[in-house]
Amino acid sequence: PPPAPAQPAGPEAEYTAGGVTKQGTMAEAVAAVNKAQGGSIKMLRDYHHTDAKVKAALSFTAPVVFDLNGFTLSCERQAFLVCDKLSILDTAEGGRIEVRSGSGIMVSSGELKLYSGTVTTADSCQPSNGNLVTLATNAVFTMYGGLLSGGAAPEKGGNVLVTSTATF
Repeated sequence: PPPAPAQPAGPEAEYTAGGVTKQGTMAEAVAAVNKAQGGSIKMLRDYHHTDAKVKAALSFTAPVVFDLNGFTLSCERQAFLVCDKLSILDTAEGGRIEVRSGSGIMVSSGELKLYSGTVTTADSCQPSNGNLVTLATNAVFTMYGGLLSGGAAPEKGGNVLVTSTATF
């Protein structure tokens, strides 16, 4: 197979944590908002997470506002693991979260709010097992806008999996 396209130079995200705004890698942004017990992240370019061994590309243990800003976050497995509160929005047009396998967004505890943007399977891939959003025990998902598309996995899966004590 041909090699993966090179990532463009420059920062991947702008983030605010502990009242300080910086630019850096997505990993730096996630670490900073978790350490500061909350904050915001705005994508500055497309971000492709290709390590299929990692369960989730981005894991949040603190309240976070995540702005797609018109860019695409693509992942081999889960895009987000939410253990607190995550609000997803797209302040520009065309922001997407694309997932190849597994649940796109796993809310293991806490709350997910989707205001805008698209959560979908990658154009060239239909996962055989997974949901776009999975809500574990007592998790909450409120959808104010945005789009969930392509989650009809042929074996097991759909757009939203709600456990018996979760709320959608």
